[in-house]
Amino acid sequence: MLRKISFYCTDIAKSIEAPVFHVNGDNPEAVSFAASLAMEYRQKFKKDVVIDIICYRKYGHNEGDEPNFTQPLMYKLISKHKTPGTLYEEKLTVEKVLDDDEVNKLRKGIGVRLSGQDSGRGTFSHRHSRLIDQTTEEAFIPLNNINEKQAHFEVIDSALSEYAVMGFEYGYSLDSPYSLVLWEGQFGDFANGAQIIIDQFIASAQTKWLRSSGLVLLLPHGYEGQGPEHSSARIERFLQLCAEDNMQVVNCSTPANYFHVLRRQMLRDVRKPLVVFTPKSLLRHKRAVSNLSDFAGKFLTVIPECRTGLVSNNETRKVVICSGKVYYDVIAMLETQKINDIEVIRLEQFYPFPDDKLSSELEKYKNAEIIWCQEEPKNMGGWFFVNPLIEEVLSDLNIQAKRPVYRNTCCCISCMWLC
Repeated sequence: MLRKISFYCTDIAKSIEAPVFHVNGDNPEAVSFAASLAMEYRQKFKKDVVIDIICYRKYGHNEGDEPNFTQPLMYKLISKHKTPGTLYEEKLTVEKVLDDDEVNKLRKGIGVRLSGQDSGRGTFSHRHSRLIDQTTEEAFIPLNNINEKQAHFEVIDSALSEYAVMGFEYGYSLDSPYSLVLWEGQFGDFANGAQIIIDQFIASAQTKWLRSSGLVLLLPHGYEGQGPEHSSARIERFLQLCAEDNMQVVNCSTPANYFHVLRRQMLRDVRKPLVVFTPKSLLRHKRAVSNLSDFAGKFLTVIPECRTGLVSNNETRKVVICSGKVYYDVIAMLETQKINDIEVIRLEQFYPFPDDKLSSELEKYKNAEIIWCQEEPKNMGGWFFVNPLIEEVLSDLNIQAKRPVYRNTCCCISCMWLC
């Protein structure tokens, strides 16, 4: 029987003339490059390719193996060897890609605490962050089982007392500034039960007592036929409390932007309360989706027109500015009527008002009429807050087009304002 000793375990691939990429397992960038190269080779040539990652088993071959007595000399060296993560961290630090402070933030991890009425399941059966064993009734939280050293994720179904629970979570956020603390209303309307906490603490504590809080309020909002107490988180009330950068108020229309605004809340150095008007119908809307690549970007305070097949900017007749879920109602109506000379801009952040971002978008439309569209009646929603701010942007741009006009979705249904 013919035998041959080979230095590499992958030499068997030579029998089929498959290329072999040998790569150092301590170099994650090299491993990533080798994997990409191998995938491109297979896709282009439809042939086998082998990657040989030169590495080691840190804890032996299996759970029952004690490598310190089966391979004592080898594991004496391995115990002194730095892990790939540590080596890569040192490399990035030396090359000035990351500084020590950024490395510490990455290593620290951010705990998440979410409380509210039915927050574990989610009022609209959209979260299911806590799974219950039907036999033992034991709870299992998947987000607490990613890895052993992760930060803690805690979800709490609270009592039906918005005032007490929001007040407690506000205090928790003061004591734990490096945790993402969220209070969720079953419906946004229910926040009025905690109006004293919002007025006297969340909106004004920074000015009165120099106390910063990063508390996040998640308030389901939207006119969807559920009647009083189940439709409006009262956008107008929160906007009346905004001044001197005391808090942030957003109304996101995409999953990626919602992700980024929560991520931004903890990654920056300052702590400000964040009010998020969260969707209900958009949780299952076929167009309210984001590409995976969108989660690698950042929070967009303004989202420009992204549809195709429209006229040029100079030929645009009207520009509709809106916020939140009403965007999908507007574009659906425009597509149904086959209108291609009206463009739609999404205002994702009410406050601080992104005048620079909005200015860069409106500057493209010198001749268009500006329309603000919302679901709420004129004395509610964002109209009275955004109207003078949009007017100021247009004045700075020296645009002589028609000034902002209020329209709500009742007008949208009839399409009279589209003519």
